[in-house]
Amino acid sequence: MIRKSTNVLLTRTLSHCLQYGIKKKNVGLAELVQLIINSTHLEHSCHFLEEFISNITNVPLDAVSATKLYGPSTFKDACHAAEAEIYTSINAKIDQFLQLADYDWLAPVPGGGACDVSDYLIDLLAFLRSTFSVFTNLPGKVAQTACMSACKHMSTSLLQLLLDPDLRQISLGALHQINTDVQECESFARSGPVAGFQGDTLLLAFSDLRQLSALIISKERTSRTSAPGGISPPFLIFACHRCVVFHPVLTLNSW
Repeated sequence: MIRKSTNVLLTRTLSHCLQYGIKKKNVGLAELVQLIINSTHLEHSCHFLEEFISNITNVPLDAVSATKLYGPSTFKDACHAAEAEIYTSINAKIDQFLQLADYDWLAPVPGGGACDVSDYLIDLLAFLRSTFSVFTNLPGKVAQTACMSACKHMSTSLLQLLLDPDLRQISLGALHQINTDVQECESFARSGPVAGFQGDTLLLAFSDLRQLSALIISKERTSRTSAPGGISPPFLIFACHRCVVFHPVLTLNSW
């Protein structure tokens, strides 16, 4: 009877409280991290509860009549739910920063040819560094998954900007800006924001973005050197899933 009542307490009352805490509006990342830490500790402590109930009921743990407690599974489910919420929350925050991205696709090449990293990206990477710094007490796999998920989401979002169907023309200045931002993302990945990654594993999250950026720049340079007088003509980008076709001699008017 005690075991059954305890299971009801764990699977209904406590489980519902944990799920409510995870799903409540405006729950912070720090709260989710603490919830995972606490739930993991409680999961590992369930055997003490088993022993306590066994002592007061005089029913051995290995007895056939002993009802198994659902504590470990309850706390494990809470951890998984909190982990998923962390991944979702970080990606949602990344989207908020990306909404501030305001690329001028017809921007001229800046003086000296060097571009500064976009302001929104500086703030975004600072947020990620600060966020991952509080993940030190989380299980390594959780922190690594959160970091990889964030980098992939950031890379995919930037990739979508370049493959936007409404984007018809990109200047050399805009290409330099994108390339500068991609390099900053790669630098962030190399810095090891979360421990445990092997080699350049995290850098692979930006591989598609790097390949597309390099492809566009190489095509632009080819167009510029082959054009009369070395003047770079505008070119259109036609995006179809992962395929990009360049037409260096077409203009918006001819299209």
